[in-house]
Amino acid sequence: MTKNEIKAAILATKPSRTYFLNDEEFELTDDEFDKAINDRVEMEYAQHLHAVALAKAEADKLALLEKLGISQDEANLLLNG
Repeated sequence: MTKNEIKAAILATKPSRTYFLNDEEFELTDDEFDKAINDRVEMEYAQHLHAVALAKAEADKLALLEKLGISQDEANLLLNG
């Protein structure tokens, strides 16, 4: 997933430009709104990259176990006694 795809998905939800602080309603300026959207895009993109890295690490681990011909339980026994 790219940052542009994430941004498009966020904007498709029609996020509110208003917020409340101490029960008082405010509207974001264009610059504040753009910053809020871009900050969210960066956060979601970082989460996406982290999830991809975790999935790759898990796939690499499973491939190594298969190459060694042992199960996850057997690897745990070897590593943890």
